[in-house]
Amino acid sequence: MDAGPSDYWKRSPSPSSPAGPAPINWRMPSDTPFNADDIDKGPSDHYGHSPAQLHPPDTLTPMQDKTNDGLLQNVLDDTSSPTQSRSPSLVDRFPHHGYHRTFHDIIGEKDIEVDGSSIGDEELGRIRTHRDDYSDRTPSLTSNNLKKKPFIPSPSPNKRASFIHPSISRLRSHMRTTSGSTQQTPQQPHLSHLRASSHFSQISEAKSETLSIDSGPPQQLSESSSKSPAFVFHPLRRLSVDLFSRDEAPAVMDVRGMIAIGTDKGRVLVYGFDQQLKHILGSPVTAITISSDQTYVAVGRSSGNIHLYDLSNPSKPARTTLALTLSQVLSGRREGHIQNSSILHIGFVGARHTSVISGDEHGRAFWWSLGRVIGVESNDVVRMLGSYPNADGQSRKPTTLFAALPLPLGENPHPVDSLNLSALLTPAKMVIVGMKPSPKTWYRKMRDNIGGEQGGLIGCALWSRSTTEPTLAYSWGRAVRLLHVHGKDPQFEEGKTYEATEPVRSMQWYDDNHLLVLSSTQLVLLNVISMVPVEMTMLQTRLLTSQDSYSSLTRPSSTQTLNSLAGSTKTTLQVGTLQHWNDRILAHVHQGDFLGAIQTALEYYEDRADGNKINLPEDTDARKAVISNRLHELLLASLRWAFSPDRLTEDTHLGQGIDLTSLFEGLATAAIEACLSMKDITFLFDEAYEHFAQAGIQSIFLRLLEPHILSGRIRQIPPSIFQALIKSHEEKGQLDQAEAIIWNVDPISLDINQAITLCEAHGLWDAMIYVYTRAMQDYVAPLVKLINVVRDIQQDRLNRPSLVGDTADGLERWAPNAYKLYAYVESVLSGLSYPSGDPLPEGQAYTARTDVYSFIFAGRTISWPTKTDLILTGEGPEPPYPYLNLLLRFDTEAFLHSMDIAFEDSYLNDTSGAINRQSIVNLMLDVMDPEYFHPGDITFLHIFVARNLPKYPQFLFIPPSTLHRILVSLASDPDQSTREDRQLAAEYLLSAYTPHDSDAMMDLFNQAGFYRILRTSYRQQHKWGKLISTLLRDPESDDQVFASLDEIITSSSPSDEVFEAVSGALPQLLALGVRQTASLLDRDLPSCHPRAIEVLTTAPHKQMAYLRCLLEPEGETRSDHIDMPLRHLYTTLLCQNDPDHLVPFLDSQDPTSFDLANLAMECENLQVFEGQLWALDRQGRTADTFGAVGDILRSRGVDLGEAILADDLGTIHMSVSTIQSVSRMATRLCQEHSSTHAAVGDVEDLWLGVLHEVIELVHSISALQPMQPTTAAHAAVSALRSIVQETLASLVASSSPSLSFPRLFKRLVDASTSGTKQQIKKGRTYAEFRIILTGMLDSYRAEGEMLSMTTKLVEADLFEILSNLKVKRESGWMPGSFVCEKCGKIVDGGTVVVRADGITMHRACVDMS
Repeated sequence: MDAGPSDYWKRSPSPSSPAGPAPINWRMPSDTPFNADDIDKGPSDHYGHSPAQLHPPDTLTPMQDKTNDGLLQNVLDDTSSPTQSRSPSLVDRFPHHGYHRTFHDIIGEKDIEVDGSSIGDEELGRIRTHRDDYSDRTPSLTSNNLKKKPFIPSPSPNKRASFIHPSISRLRSHMRTTSGSTQQTPQQPHLSHLRASSHFSQISEAKSETLSIDSGPPQQLSESSSKSPAFVFHPLRRLSVDLFSRDEAPAVMDVRGMIAIGTDKGRVLVYGFDQQLKHILGSPVTAITISSDQTYVAVGRSSGNIHLYDLSNPSKPARTTLALTLSQVLSGRREGHIQNSSILHIGFVGARHTSVISGDEHGRAFWWSLGRVIGVESNDVVRMLGSYPNADGQSRKPTTLFAALPLPLGENPHPVDSLNLSALLTPAKMVIVGMKPSPKTWYRKMRDNIGGEQGGLIGCALWSRSTTEPTLAYSWGRAVRLLHVHGKDPQFEEGKTYEATEPVRSMQWYDDNHLLVLSSTQLVLLNVISMVPVEMTMLQTRLLTSQDSYSSLTRPSSTQTLNSLAGSTKTTLQVGTLQHWNDRILAHVHQGDFLGAIQTALEYYEDRADGNKINLPEDTDARKAVISNRLHELLLASLRWAFSPDRLTEDTHLGQGIDLTSLFEGLATAAIEACLSMKDITFLFDEAYEHFAQAGIQSIFLRLLEPHILSGRIRQIPPSIFQALIKSHEEKGQLDQAEAIIWNVDPISLDINQAITLCEAHGLWDAMIYVYTRAMQDYVAPLVKLINVVRDIQQDRLNRPSLVGDTADGLERWAPNAYKLYAYVESVLSGLSYPSGDPLPEGQAYTARTDVYSFIFAGRTISWPTKTDLILTGEGPEPPYPYLNLLLRFDTEAFLHSMDIAFEDSYLNDTSGAINRQSIVNLMLDVMDPEYFHPGDITFLHIFVARNLPKYPQFLFIPPSTLHRILVSLASDPDQSTREDRQLAAEYLLSAYTPHDSDAMMDLFNQAGFYRILRTSYRQQHKWGKLISTLLRDPESDDQVFASLDEIITSSSPSDEVFEAVSGALPQLLALGVRQTASLLDRDLPSCHPRAIEVLTTAPHKQMAYLRCLLEPEGETRSDHIDMPLRHLYTTLLCQNDPDHLVPFLDSQDPTSFDLANLAMECENLQVFEGQLWALDRQGRTADTFGAVGDILRSRGVDLGEAILADDLGTIHMSVSTIQSVSRMATRLCQEHSSTHAAVGDVEDLWLGVLHEVIELVHSISALQPMQPTTAAHAAVSALRSIVQETLASLVASSSPSLSFPRLFKRLVDASTSGTKQQIKKGRTYAEFRIILTGMLDSYRAEGEMLSMTTKLVEADLFEILSNLKVKRESGWMPGSFVCEKCGKIVDGGTVVVRADGITMHRACVDMS
């Protein structure tokens, strides 16, 4: 019988008390019933949890408090960083676009119209949707962005069971816990403390859309705020009005300290950042650039002319170079752009205003030095790229110039500046050319397949002068690449690559580490260090490029300067600014979303924010310091605004009028989350809580704060807040929540008087113990309080007439609280705090152990807290060691469980002290007198001693007589529920003690059912017979009995003792498993096979299964230990139970393994004729074999004829089956003889004999004329004819060359007709042969037609496949890409393999794979 829960609760506390069942909810606090069917898990501490319900927030109305509004605006408009000042953006220089209006104006603004109000409807960013959904209802500060992952604390220990169920006690054999897990780790509460609605939410519940306070956990901050565009675009309205009101459209633009716009009418309009027109320059413009010092403008015309304008005298060009005619350039005397070649690219080279490079639409690039000598222009020119057309105007090598870029000057000089480097990008290559001291190509990069299909159609390039080395960003199609320039004699290093989703139309450097990549629909901010996008903005309006005005032009009409992006649409000129962290916070404020601003700042603080981190320090601590300052300012300003006098005038926060519950809930949640993240508890309580408290709504703040206390995120709170929390729960009767709060806060935060009063009044024992031990460091007071409970319950049980457990009224309902005493003792004696399980400081732990041990093991009654207050354990005289006596009487197993854990603590290692393991064991052995304690309790004490003795041999010494008494006691207890527990304890004890009367103890162990101990002893003494007998009697060894027997037989030497023991156990072994028994005996004791077969005499099927495991094992080698009688027994069993399997079995065996004559006789007697024929043939008795075939066929033919006449369907079926099996066996034997070297005549005689007998049988059966022809008779004749056909087919298929089918067939016909005396029988014989032959020919014809059809289908498929293969080979296979599928490198030569699916690989890669 398996060990189960003990019956400790059935026993009375004293010998005089009657026994009876205790209540099953013996350890459950509160009123939740204990599930007796699930004792392993213990009682449930689960609280119901419902998910938070978030409602859409309202929109903020304009603020009324001017003072607070101004403070908040001043705080949020400060975008400076303590570590890095932000560069002034282009937006900062336009005072009229409304970006820095006051917060009040932003909240209350309507759509603003200026002259040309239709201008500006299209922007590069998302098109704004104007909302007009303001209502009279006071809005909520709760943002729809605050959907942070719900904060769910762990379950609470406020209903924690203090004691582990005894079924998994440490004194039990089936331990499921370790000492570390015995003291249960306190679980944290779920959020659903059944929150009651606040007083003002209840008033306005019908019309409020705020969070229902009693529906679930409080509203939490969102995982991330709503993603705002990375770039915010603002139309330059005044500039756009002036520009687009003219009868000309912008074509090109450059921004560098000013805005220069070239139009399709040939003029250049120069604007200042105040959007005022400064200058108007010249004729049709296709390219424009501004010098680095902003004093010159270079202009390229569609005519091919180039003009330099000095902005100090812009009325006429300062320098000019005119386009040339084709004849001029072909003469070889002059170089330059040909007339009417539009200039697409132009740029200043170095610091000289008169040195420029230019590129035109035909791919020709030139370097110019536009000088003047004595008032006459003197221009030097060098053709850098491209060729001139032929005399007929046809281009020799037509190409396109994507970019012609001189290296710009940087803030710091670089050695390569003296080389006047320029980058030229074409669809085929990128080259870097230096013009000084002499023209030279420094670097060349071929495109190959870079950029995909669009790589040769679109490209752009851009220089960056970083603080270290110049860097060139260039793109072909979708591929963006970097090229770094190092050293005075420049070395060029390729950087990382970025693959865009669309072809790149333009690029601009944002700063040294970030690159703006512009496509048709996206604006991407790329981190050039990692080449990973950090921002992405979708463009809903197509960006105008020069491609839109000139079919061959690709330069976009957008440019970037000083952290801003300027671009043009069809109707307006716009400027965009990248949103930094502070901008995104400010954007939320502009929308009236304070909580969104706080959440965004918190995401940046916790490094969870998506997007760029520009203008934030790289160092984590420095970054947090910057953001924490902003968070504090946001929180303070939001609190002052929310609790401003104007907002609280109408008592809306108290439920009068409009419900603002969600506003204050959101603000409290945001403040708590932010302060906890920043670890600034001072601000949380001194500022945030005080605002709520002064407004009289501190209950909202406390309700949202409580989950963080229960989860352990907040341990220290001001005593005033602790008092408010406890008072709130006490007034609502939520005692469990109050208890959980008490032991989840730091002791220094407790109001001790309030906590103790509450706990004593309502029996909150866990909290009371926590207050006494952690706040007052008094470890005796909890013992005294709980000892009184144990005493009263024990006394009530003694005096109650009913059985224990019949009712749970009266004091018995306090039993679960009494068991908290054992859990408390267990924790403290292990150096842990109760109920949290946290380790105590070393000094406190030592004091706690000393106090608890001194109290429990006190020899007499002590007084507490004064000398006159005695702590009594009963009504009568106090026994020695009263408290130890009381704890053992109340529940021996519970106390011993606690002491078993306490014994593992090193405190008890001091043997010189009054309290140590030896003294504790001695005291318990003395106190637990069998006269006064139940025998079951005495057994648990003996289990405790037996299991701890070998664990602590250096600390425990017990006299042998006592140990012998304990061992006898363990084996003598008749309680089967503790049998396994007692056996395990006895094993522990025997490891440290050897009894002197071992034989008597063996008998006692045998009676007790301690089979494991007996097996160990018998193995040591080599008593194999008894060992096997014990193994088979042990109910726990059934699963391993065969493995154990195998090990025993292998270990022991062969002996009669083992043989007799196994033989005697065969019935039991065979009952456990026939297959396992057969394998075991064949492997270890093959001589036992006959005995096993004898045991199975009454079960023939099991006999056959046993022998099959040996003779026909699945996947194993056949046994060599089976003699001939057992083989014949197996064949007999097969004949009786599985006759169809007999011949396959015989074929697998050696014929010499059988007595063939005897086998033939057995098969004949059992009418298994196939076996008979097999045995006769294997004896070489061929004539007898085929004679038997004829006899069997004739006898079965007679039976078949009688059955047909009698219409006996069963006999017909059996007879036809026998005839078929015998005929097939005879045919098989004929085939076997045909393949040997037997004489031709003998073989033909064999075939002839079989065929003649079958045909005669067909003649005989078909000649029968029953009174009424039946279907069965017709089926029988058809089956016989099919036998003849099969036999003839086998004859034809015979491989013997000596056999002649025509000769044999003629002999067969003659034999069938020679004896016929009547002509009618002769005609019937011929008719039968005709039917048989016709059937055979029809079968052959059908098979031939099927073969022919299959051949045609295969040939057709083969032809189609070969035809397709031929077409593909002739047309060739087009590679899908020029990148190797295996190694990823470009296929640029060597042997290449192209597969039919277009995959391309190097031959070397194919060979490797």
